[in-house]
Amino acid sequence: MAGDVRKQGADDGSGISVPLEHNSPVQDHQMNSSSVHSPKPRRAKWLIALTATAVLGGVAYVVMRITRALDEGPQERTMARSKAMSEIGWKLPENASDQECTSLTDLAARTLSGTFRMPRAAARPWLAALPGDRGNPTNGAGPDGVAESKDGLTFIVRNPPGRPQPDAVQVEVRWEGQETAAVTFQTFDY
Repeated sequence: MAGDVRKQGADDGSGISVPLEHNSPVQDHQMNSSSVHSPKPRRAKWLIALTATAVLGGVAYVVMRITRALDEGPQERTMARSKAMSEIGWKLPENASDQECTSLTDLAARTLSGTFRMPRAAARPWLAALPGDRGNPTNGAGPDGVAESKDGLTFIVRNPPGRPQPDAVQVEVRWEGQETAAVTFQTFDY
């Protein structure tokens, strides 16, 4: 038989060779299947398949959301004025009226903007009390960071304390007669 490894028999002069060690095909299959198909490698294969499916599913979901956001473009939504102010980290003046606030959200940033009216005499003290970094005040701003002109007030704050934190908030106050001020605010993400 070609390929068999044989061993010379005993020195009895018979000249008969016997195989070294030879298993039957059934014994070979049993030995191979028991070492290859143990429960541990089977569990590992399922775990790898499950992990790969979860990762690929997560990636597909993120790609789908990004594609959808790019297709739809920026989304503008009306929001409660108190929620907009709390996201900036500020409080709306107690005597504010005629409030409108919107949120403009796109893939990379979110902008809040709104308007309201308040008593003219309360506008500057309210602005001066707002938290945030006044590091680069607008032209003509006083020590409180508020710039005053004949038409109203301008105020820019960087890094207000809100969450999620916008990079800056700009507030414009326009006088509407001797008693009323119209306030407009907008957040910026750079």
